[in-house]
Amino acid sequence: KWVYEKPHEVTGLETDVDGLWAGITEKSAHKRKVLDDDLAREIFKERTRLWVGNHLGMYNVIKKWADEKLAYLTVKEDISSIEPARQHLSLMDLLKSDFAGMTDSNVPPLKKLGGEI
Repeated sequence: KWVYEKPHEVTGLETDVDGLWAGITEKSAHKRKVLDDDLAREIFKERTRLWVGNHLGMYNVIKKWADEKLAYLTVKEDISSIEPARQHLSLMDLLKSDFAGMTDSNVPPLKKLGGEI
């Protein structure tokens, strides 16, 4: 029976392939961890950007409302009779109620989201 005269070359190549496969396995596991970490970081960044955008939107709603109310509160009404005085006091009561509603419904979510950012 004929036998290849350099069998150690054949087994050497097979051993080399085993080493290559081990290197690929090790490096691919490491690369997977790095890529998973990169993805998690990018997901976190995108979620944070979304939260910041939502937070800014909530702030803008509150700011617009507050600016309108402050503009009203800085106007000096010309009260010359009972009826306009009552009307403006009714507006103040409405403002107080509106303020409480805005405070209860818009400020806590703004602060909660801010705490998560």
